[in-house]
Amino acid sequence: MSPAGEDVTRLTDGDVNTKFLAFSSTLWAVFDAGAPYTLSHYALTSANDFPERDPVRWVLEGSSNAVDWTPLDRQSGQRFTGRLERHEHTVSASAFYRWYRLHMENAGGGVTQVAELELFGTSALTMPAVAPPRPPVALRAQPVSRTQVALDWADTSDDEALFRIERADDGARFAAVGYVPADVTRFVVAGLNPGGRASYRVVAENAAGVSPAAEVVEASPEPALVAQPGGGGVVYQDAGYALTVIDDASGLTPTWTVSRIVEAFFATYPRMAADFNPTAPRGVIVQLDPRYDGVAEASGEHIRISATYLAAHPDDIDLTVHEGFHVVQAYRAGNTPGWAVEGLADYARWAYGTHNDDACWTLQRFEPGQNYTDAYGVTARFFLWLAQRSGPALLRDLDATLRGGLYDENFWLTRTGVSVDALWAAYAADPMHPAVSYP
Repeated sequence: MSPAGEDVTRLTDGDVNTKFLAFSSTLWAVFDAGAPYTLSHYALTSANDFPERDPVRWVLEGSSNAVDWTPLDRQSGQRFTGRLERHEHTVSASAFYRWYRLHMENAGGGVTQVAELELFGTSALTMPAVAPPRPPVALRAQPVSRTQVALDWADTSDDEALFRIERADDGARFAAVGYVPADVTRFVVAGLNPGGRASYRVVAENAAGVSPAAEVVEASPEPALVAQPGGGGVVYQDAGYALTVIDDASGLTPTWTVSRIVEAFFATYPRMAADFNPTAPRGVIVQLDPRYDGVAEASGEHIRISATYLAAHPDDIDLTVHEGFHVVQAYRAGNTPGWAVEGLADYARWAYGTHNDDACWTLQRFEPGQNYTDAYGVTARFFLWLAQRSGPALLRDLDATLRGGLYDENFWLTRTGVSVDALWAAYAADPMHPAVSYP
């Protein structure tokens, strides 16, 4: 949340005397460049007051469809020594992007601010051309999943710089949803609602102009999963997994919220099970409970979510990933320290979550005085650091050891050669803590 006059539009307004401020230790913002560019460098300018609000680490990403993101530059341990101080960074980007996203984490406290973000690059339409390219032809569309449609076409030109893919929900008002380089004749439109029908067209473009559009086609992704009554609620099934949703909050939980939970479950739970525990339960229950005064919890194969919390935080869909990982963990006996249990679950939310951006959720910033036993995001950030140093197999081994009830601190000595306390000390002393981002 930003105060009046300090919203995200101030980030790129060309005026360092304004700023983007929000009441969070982390921020993210998306910028639409209006056309595709190949980025060469960018600059951040600190705001006018309170140095602890300055970003100290960030990730700049680019996208050609505003859904899939490619990291372009990562910075950690940055310090602005003065107010309205400008830091410039080069980018080695070979591809062009229209949309750019910046994730930032501040130096301390619960407020983050930046005066200005500047992006510098070269238009994707720099090669001279004497006439617009010929139009693509034979456009075809087919669903590839419940949230994706694949478009294919034939290239009839040899002088296009790129193809622009456009979509219209009403069949008339087309807007760009993605770009591909010259000679590429396939594009997958992602981030769609199951069964949502729309019109699509493709144009070729170069420095001289835009071709006529290929013929318009209509398409929709695969329909939403059909619910069948059962288990005291409704049951959804896909790819050998079943999800039972029990909604005790009729009238409080919107239908679209349930749909997002269902899609998030089937997009994440089977992957987590395959990576960590292939014997994990293949049937899971999600109960939306208006009487539950917590946020969410998991026990066995049952996940309970506060319906009132979800109504107030409708974008926090990935809490089901955290709780779903508890189901995957299936720890039954032996030594299973809570810090490791919850740290792995938050790490899983970071690694597999599909709505973290929407909920403005991220791993907690490292601060002096923390310990790996603090659990949740503190421990998960430590686990991320370990995975980047030693590989993700380390965390899979930790999970398997916990599930077998065989954990003790010798795990770290055997697996890494040093104690967990020594690993935490190295993490705490490392100024290059993992930058805030999402996979």
